[in-house]
Amino acid sequence: MGDRDPVTIVGPPEDAWLTATMLARFASLSGARLQVLETPSTVKDHETVIARPEMVRTHVSVGLNPKSLGARPVQSWTGPSEQLMPLTPIGQVYKGVSFLAIHHRAQKELGETRPFTKFASSNASGAFAIEIGLYVRALKAIATKVGVSSCAEAEGHVLISDPSFRGAEKSRVIGAAAMELKPSPTLRLQAVHQSVLALIECWTWRESDRGLSDKEYHRRLGGIVDSMTDMQTLLWEGDRASRASNRLQHRIEVWRNIGRIAPMDDDQFQAQEWMAALLQADIIPQNVGRLSRSLTHAEIAAHLDACATEELANVG
Repeated sequence: MGDRDPVTIVGPPEDAWLTATMLARFASLSGARLQVLETPSTVKDHETVIARPEMVRTHVSVGLNPKSLGARPVQSWTGPSEQLMPLTPIGQVYKGVSFLAIHHRAQKELGETRPFTKFASSNASGAFAIEIGLYVRALKAIATKVGVSSCAEAEGHVLISDPSFRGAEKSRVIGAAAMELKPSPTLRLQAVHQSVLALIECWTWRESDRGLSDKEYHRRLGGIVDSMTDMQTLLWEGDRASRASNRLQHRIEVWRNIGRIAPMDDDQFQAQEWMAALLQADIIPQNVGRLSRSLTHAEIAAHLDACATEELANVG
């Protein structure tokens, strides 16, 4: 397919095939031969959850139709509650935070009477859960239809989402491979998504431009990684992390100035997902009651807007 060097995506199948599918769909890599070198998956859970609006739109736009694949809305969980997978509202496991835990807390502290499925339906609209093997097979089928192939050896321009893979001279790190922490499956997909979009904007075939291209890409990747790492560190370690990190202190000050807790720079605020994580992390312990009484997007956002400065002052 032309005289371009191949582009090899190296990483766990759920990362690598998402990257390949996005590149095949959105990138202008005319004449390129896209190929995937799979490394072992690190996903232990049976399902992944796609809930951020931009991630749902991306999957639909590349041809992954959740309904036709048998994916189910998160709010349609059925069966005994003890058999439910411990998911947060976006599928990230923050030391046991889950919709189920929030539901139990709401029942105990707030007198919540709605069954779990009704409770979830008002807080996970648009999210879908899909078995990870099915997810990978679906992405692989989409990618192979547009010429992406599997390979046994990395060659050409190499994109790496597996931090343990080394030795590719032209390699560029994508996604969570550059993160200081080991993120959850859903956060990894978010990192892949953002870094691939940045990669597409910075891509060049001209060797004379490659240095500038790499510099700009790594600048953007650094911003993606820093903000994700900061949020995950803050959620895991609470105010201890903020006191130990100048960068985290700066980010908290930014949140104070904008009046809300933004999970990532320039990212759409997702009230319900950070509600669960903040409650579990006890970052805003003095106002848990006030926030817990409002579990809709609008109500939580309004509360956070009204008292963000007061609450965040408890962190610093």
